[in-house]
Amino acid sequence: MTDFEKELLTCKAISNDLNRANCLFSLLHEVTTVQDDIQRAIPSVNASVAVSRRLTNSANGIILNVSRLRGDIEPIVEHGHVDEKVETIVNAWYSVIHDYNITHKTPRAKPFLGEGRMPESTLPEDIRMQKKVVFGGIRYNPATGKLERR
Repeated sequence: MTDFEKELLTCKAISNDLNRANCLFSLLHEVTTVQDDIQRAIPSVNASVAVSRRLTNSANGIILNVSRLRGDIEPIVEHGHVDEKVETIVNAWYSVIHDYNITHKTPRAKPFLGEGRMPESTLPEDIRMQKKVVFGGIRYNPATGKLERR
């Protein structure tokens, strides 16, 4: 059993949901940091590996950012790093599809990865209610680096 697996068991055994979430987000961040180091060390021996590295680098970047901010969508969106990484994933995926199509007898159609529908404007009282629904009084505290009840 690896140290990460032991830490996972420790986190999963925590009875308090908030403390368990903080423990698991910390572990996710640690694991993804190691995974990120590994994927960055893989040499781009060809174009296929290079574009695959762009995919994994961006995916790891998203996971690192989300785990560092403990899944709180407000700082995740405000930081903007995830937007860049999602755009890179979409562009890299189109490169994968392009390269696949030009190297195979039967091309594969590009997947639709268009923009999602943005919500209509919301009244202030609706925003307050939605914040209660979305956040449930639990927010990321940058001072402690943890999720906390507010």
